[in-house]
Amino acid sequence: MDVYILIVFILSCLFSFIFLRKPRFQIGIFILLGFILFIICITRNEINVRDYDAYLSMFRYKTDMVEVSFNLIRDFVIKYLSGDVFYLFFIYAIIGLVLKLYCIYKFSTNIILSLIIYLSYLYIVQDLTAIRIGAATSFVLLSLPHLVNRNLKKFLLCAILATIFHSSAFVVFFLWFLNSKYIKPGYYIAILILSYFIIPIVSQNLSLFQHYFPIYLQSKLLAYETFENTEINIFNVWQLARVILTIFFLLIASNLYKKNKYSILLVKIYFLATVTYVLLSFNPAFAGRISEIFMIADIILLPQLLLIANPKFKFITNIIVLLIAGSYLYLNLYYLKLIN
Repeated sequence: MDVYILIVFILSCLFSFIFLRKPRFQIGIFILLGFILFIICITRNEINVRDYDAYLSMFRYKTDMVEVSFNLIRDFVIKYLSGDVFYLFFIYAIIGLVLKLYCIYKFSTNIILSLIIYLSYLYIVQDLTAIRIGAATSFVLLSLPHLVNRNLKKFLLCAILATIFHSSAFVVFFLWFLNSKYIKPGYYIAILILSYFIIPIVSQNLSLFQHYFPIYLQSKLLAYETFENTEINIFNVWQLARVILTIFFLLIASNLYKKNKYSILLVKIYFLATVTYVLLSFNPAFAGRISEIFMIADIILLPQLLLIANPKFKFITNIIVLLIAGSYLYLNLYYLKLIN
């Protein structure tokens, strides 16, 4: 399966250069590539994907350890769709993958580059592997216009749906308090740098107040604490590169906003992805999960680099975005080996 993903990645990269000059047929190619990703997604099995057996077990033996949405879909498949687990993955692919592709089409300034970023990271990590969180982040992405337009009812609907599909998505509700029109880069950069020095304080205080959290959140934190082999090095090359990229986006956010109304909001969400990974690193699995939710901004944000690039350097900027996507792909396919 990793070979098929690599082939789609290479083809998408080639098309990204072609469409720099001639955007004709871009939507058709986007739909075709998306359809191929959908087929890969629904034909997964226990040999290809790490979490397949876990979902197969939860499908066969109903458990209260997952969100009610999973059990509702499970019961629907068993009752009306012959009980074949294929249909479980089919439904989650529609919610997780198709909905993300729709959001890319609606919100991205470069749909092919967004598809490449999605393919190289969250497609593998979420929609092929952790399908519940993949469904949840689709609704996070769908909430973007409602955050910008300050439509509370529609935003709450998206946030509630996200949380129904994965309880960790409760953090999405805090996005309502972000100002999507104004940003103070220095303020956010200071918080990001300071986060590396206050981890012990955050860890100690969360431990003290954890028993005041809702029961489901307490159990979720406890479950994450029991995960093995999930140590985090917040000074590794991958994380430090994210810090540098976050700082860069914070500095250019106002310029991006002149070109796209979602830019400042996306930069702030991207900032949250980076800083929560650091602040919650004392609970590695939880830190990774929360950071992943906010990394959904990556899909729409990274291609916006072309918005402010000098026309003479758009080719080079395109290469830079592809190199970032390539590093994602290498990390997930060949370093973490999430897909076989």
